[in-house]
Amino acid sequence: GETYELAHHLFIARQAGMSDEEIEEAKRGGSGLAPFEQVLCRTAEELVRDHCISDEMWAVLAGHYTNSQLIEVVFMVANYTLLAMVNNSLGIHTEEQIEKTWKPTDTA
Repeated sequence: GETYELAHHLFIARQAGMSDEEIEEAKRGGSGLAPFEQVLCRTAEELVRDHCISDEMWAVLAGHYTNSQLIEVVFMVANYTLLAMVNNSLGIHTEEQIEKTWKPTDTA
């Protein structure tokens, strides 16, 4: 797995109010999450595995998202897949104190 992004996203998830149980559910594929959150997990898994979103998943996503948001889903998963490849290949390690290095753009 990719440890750099995981470490940062664990910190971000906790800052956003996710419980440890919700985080673990998401890491295991999301079966214990809300139904649409499960759809997002399955979509990400499809994209990583097949490099494509199935017609069935597109239909479900289209019921919740605009065309721009649908495109953003693909780009978001692709971006993090690319980052994992770069981080793993270059041996980039996680900072020791993530909470002191993470600078959110929305501080309100």
